[in-house]
Amino acid sequence: MNLRNKKSLGGIDMYEPSKYINEICPSCHPQEYVKTLAEFIGEYEVVDVPDEVDASYIEYLYKCMKCGARLWVDEQWLKQNAVKNVVWQLPVIQSNLTDHDWIHPKVKYHAFINDNSICDKYSQMTDFFETGIEESELMKNKELACKKCLKNLGINYS
Repeated sequence: MNLRNKKSLGGIDMYEPSKYINEICPSCHPQEYVKTLAEFIGEYEVVDVPDEVDASYIEYLYKCMKCGARLWVDEQWLKQNAVKNVVWQLPVIQSNLTDHDWIHPKVKYHAFINDNSICDKYSQMTDFFETGIEESELMKNKELACKKCLKNLGINYS
């Protein structure tokens, strides 16, 4: 479960949701069940279950990082689709000639979620390689980061 602090709201348990989830966005993918990255924007509401006394649940509002559409999700969806952490790493390339891993000298840091860069350019085991940088450090030096990864996370490049 990737939900953080448990709180109580009007007699029902509420969790502080993960910052990012993988959500099915009907605006980006009207005919498919493709999940895109969505960010919690801080709003939630208690929904009463019809025909049941004292039964309710909480829905949380997320924003699609691709198109900006707003999406309501419940706690069950959050638990199944929460993104653990965004990991910023330099992509590691394996040489076909020497069978060694190397990092191109001009490569930028990419944001990885579940071992895939959010710009869809790289895939690597982020727990295996130690080429990362703290997000706070990277935000001070945005020129070191992939512009598409920054854009997909809703971070202004300038």
